Amino acid sequence: MPRRGRRPHRFTEPVVSEREKSRILVGVIGKPRGNRGEVYVEPLTDFPDRRFAQAAELYFEPGMPGGGEPRRVVVEQSRWIGDRLVIRLAGSDSIDGAEALRGAKLYADAADEPSLDKGSYFHRQLEGLTVVTEDGRRLGTVTGLLRTAAGDILEVSPGEGPGEDPYLVPAVEEICYDVELSEGVIRVRLPEGLLEINR
Repeated sequence: MPRRGRRPHRFTEPVVSEREKSRILVGVIGKPRGNRGEVYVEPLTDFPDRRFAQAAELYFEPGMPGGGEPRRVVVEQSRWIGDRLVIRLAGSDSIDGAEALRGAKLYADAADEPSLDKGSYFHRQLEGLTVVTEDGRRLGTVTGLLRTAAGDILEVSPGEGPGEDPYLVPAVEEICYDVELSEGVIRVRLPEGLLEINR
């Protein structure tokens, strides 16, 4: 959750597949649950109930290096156990079959994007944007986003040289006060000392 008094920008569904730019990474398969082919999934989306609904179609990319091209799969069953998501994919009906899925990535079609509220953005919309301070100083380029208990944090690479640590900028409206996708710019208002602490 964001710190009290700060409104977060919302950034969802972080990664577009390098292999297939029309697909969005929405989850990673974890360990099996039980012996009937079910698996735990780490959702990487703010829309897990939609992305992993029964009969939803996804793309499955094996977790092993060189595991092959993504293939279409269907969610046969989906449920929450506490705060953990459990699914069963069509064709997975044993613990051995579920174990073979461990580490695989699940993608959705980018064309099937949910609509977002004003002030909300998909991660992929922000990657590569230039981050600029109020006084016009260029901080760098957004190269990633971290999800933490305190809220989302932009990783901003200054590009000053190999191995240069990124700046970590909280993705809250009071700091990232202006996001202009058409200009490719995020304007930030930085509290004193923030960059020295968050690097």
